[in-house]
Order: sequence, then structure tokens, then C-alpha cells
Amino acid sequence: MAQKPNIPTEDTLQFLQEKFNQDVTELTLLSGGDWSQAYSFVHQGKKYVLRWCHSSETFEKDALASRLSSEAMPVPKLLDTGKQFDTYFAITEFAQGKFIDRLSASEVTDTLPALLKLFDALRTTDLSSTSGYGGWDKNGIGSRKSWKDHLLGMRVDDDPNRFTSGWYTKLAQSPVGTAIFDQLYPQFEALVEKCPETRQLIHSDLLNYNLLVSDNQISGVIDWQCSMYGDALYDVAWFMFYEPWYPEFAAVQLGQKLMAHFEASSTNNAHVKERLLCYQLHIGMDSIIYNSAKQNWKNTQDVADYTVKIVRRSDNL
Repeated sequence: MAQKPNIPTEDTLQFLQEKFNQDVTELTLLSGGDWSQAYSFVHQGKKYVLRWCHSSETFEKDALASRLSSEAMPVPKLLDTGKQFDTYFAITEFAQGKFIDRLSASEVTDTLPALLKLFDALRTTDLSSTSGYGGWDKNGIGSRKSWKDHLLGMRVDDDPNRFTSGWYTKLAQSPVGTAIFDQLYPQFEALVEKCPETRQLIHSDLLNYNLLVSDNQISGVIDWQCSMYGDALYDVAWFMFYEPWYPEFAAVQLGQKLMAHFEASSTNNAHVKERLLCYQLHIGMDSIIYNSAKQNWKNTQDVADYTVKIVRRSDNL
């Protein structure tokens, strides 16, 4: 999928004015997001978000996720979708709040109870009307027959439907090379055998400006493009992997607290340390793949070196 579109503000305003009979004010370009371009606007005194994207998949998954919304896991309601300027659009309710990425250490501490409830809600969401594992489509059908199959499918290099197609060739020809990835993969592959065939809801991108907080409560969980079915420990691993990039998280040992809560509340703690390492390796190698596809070699080298450090720290497993 091509990355985010660039629909000019004047074209966006004209589109919205025609759609809402000229009753549109305070059009504002929003930051964040690799795949969609977002604007907020006001119509009849209420605030909304318009997003542009080259693919309809993101909005289709958001629509299904909104039907799973709960008090602990609030997903903004999707109100309208369509296509304009040869680009897909979606209009949703506006979620008021501050991105968790931008919270101070004290705010992270104050938000922790609500964050734990969100993780519980994800883990216990009723998926009985869905099927499969891994990434899912607009009908809630997972793309893989098993969680292990999804994890091991990461290495695919020749799927033309993936943005990352051709990543390994690019990596092999880059200054970074494939040595670190090739070193990490067998260790990851061995750990996959320890992972349970559990079907739980995984957001898989709760950072990167996708989680909003207001008054110490979760006010919005947005952008379900990367969401999967599998082991809910993966979302914990996501926070733990990226914690060094967020000093405020590290200051309050957020990752450790999320992990302790998972172990206290989950019904399946078998091989939990091996699973955590497996998912951190998956996140790291998937980032290597993503940055290789973008040919961002500094980020590729940085994440490769960091993932090796994670393995070295875990040698006492």
C-alpha cells in the first residue's frame, strides 16, 4: 500500500462544504500517521475527523473495531466512508484527549489503571463472530490458519500486495546487509514453538499516536490497520520493545507494570518469558523489514542493533 496521500487543505474544505451544505468550520490538519492524512473540522457545533487514505482496508477495519467498542476500549464511531479525488475517505467522531506518547511520567502513572483496563478489554473481547489468526479483514476473518503461521509468515518477501515486497533484496544490497536479520531469525523461529494458539484481539500499534487519554481515562483507540488475532501478550511486548524511545514510560517502569498485570490476570502464563522475547523479536524484525522497504538505512541499523541487545539481555532465560 502506498503511503499517506496529500490532499490539499483547500480541496478538503471544498469537499466538506459540499457534503455538509457549507456548514464546516475550523478545518485543521492533524499530525501523525504513516498511512492516512487527517483533518479535524466542526459541523453544527460538533467536532469530527476526516481521513484520506490510498486503501479502504484501514477504514473497513476501523468500522468493525467500532462495533467492538466498550467503556474501557472506546473506538470512535465511523460515520461515513467513500471515495473522492481518487482517494478513500472516512469521517469519524472526534476523540478528545492527549496522545499517550506525549504524557509526562506523572500522567502515565495516573493513567495506568485505565491502561490496564484497556489491555484487559482487548484480551477478553468476544471474537466468537470472527475467525482465523493474524491480520483480519472487514468481515473479521483472519488471514492465517494459526498464530504460529502468522508469526512465521513475516519473512515473506515476494507478495505484491504488501508494501514491503522486495524488502530482503533491498536489505541485502544496503550498507546494513542481512547478517543481523539472518542471525535473529533462527532464534525467533525456535521461540515460536512456545507460543499458544490463542485467539485474542491485538491492536499491534498502540503507540505512534493511536491511543488518546483524557482525565486519566482512555478516550480513544484509533487506527486498527495493524490489528490481529493472536496472543494478547503481543501488545505488552509492543510497549516493552519501544519503552527506550519513551523516557517517561521508562521512568515509571511502565513495561514491567504491564507485564506484571498480564501475569496476574491472564489464564495462560505458560512459557511467558519465551513468548515475550518471541514477540519482541517479531516486532524488531518487522521494523527491520518495514524500514528496509522504505530504504531508511539509519532506522534499519538502529532497530537491528537494539533488537540484538534485547536477545543478549535475555540470555539468562
